[in-house]
Amino acid sequence: MLVSALLPASAFANQLSDGQTAQLPISSDAAGFECPEGDAAPAGSVLWHFIQTQVDAGTESGTLTVTFETAGTMHVESTRQTGGALHWYVTTGDPDTLTAAESDVSSEGNLVLSHICVGPKATPT
Repeated sequence: MLVSALLPASAFANQLSDGQTAQLPISSDAAGFECPEGDAAPAGSVLWHFIQTQVDAGTESGTLTVTFETAGTMHVESTRQTGGALHWYVTTGDPDTLTAAESDVSSEGNLVLSHICVGPKATPT
């Protein structure tokens, strides 16, 4: 995961969609964000998948700033652009709770938390 310097709040173009902002904080075991088949998180961790919709064709990447109760604030570069959407995958320890999310991408679409994948419990070695 790429972590960068803290950006001022005025630099952000999109917060989570209104419906998801109303749900904050969102815990790693929240209903409605179930992990789809094919995605998985490593043992002892949580994978959070964010999507920015309706991104301009010329926008190839963007920075997501997310804040969690335990992991704190992270700045993550998008991992891919597909079909007019940017995707970010953020990994935290298990359990954790999302308290805020914003992207620096100018878009008519929404920033959404697509799903959460909770890895198996870590086994002590």
